[in-house]
Amino acid sequence: KPKNARDLLLAGVQDVTQLRASGRGKLNDVVLAVLETLYGALGFRFAAVCLKDARSGQFRARAVLGDDSARLQPGFAFPAASARDLFHLAMENDADLMISDASSPKIRDLLPEWHRKLLPDAKSFIVLPLVVGKAQLGLFYADRTSTAPEGVPPDETALIKALKGQVLAALGQG
Repeated sequence: KPKNARDLLLAGVQDVTQLRASGRGKLNDVVLAVLETLYGALGFRFAAVCLKDARSGQFRARAVLGDDSARLQPGFAFPAASARDLFHLAMENDADLMISDASSPKIRDLLPEWHRKLLPDAKSFIVLPLVVGKAQLGLFYADRTSTAPEGVPPDETALIKALKGQVLAALGQG
């Protein structure tokens, strides 16, 4: 993770806020700016934003960044129907997850098969659900190939929540 992660997150919050305030920032621009900020500021290996595809009944990665992202994007999809896995539980509870060690038994048991196959080397990751009212619209996901014993300090967590809030506000207007 970059040493100046907090400063990079803060700059991203300011950029996204200005983008929205200018009136020129379309929803897609806001989502991409947040994805780029999370990816760059926190030193992730792979990052994706998944949105619900009503036609296929799946959550699908619509935008991805990072190592091997073109190969990974098609496989980053899962049924919208509720399951007892980490991704659905995060959305059902509208709970941001910051997993520092994906190999811990509690976490490993909640990882769906598609994730274990697609990203077997993901050692730490975040899941930020995009929920407006009760509607589960999708999520941000980003991972690293190393554990993150340092966790996420409160100031960085607040900035991550501010970024997510900008996307939720943009989704609410869409």
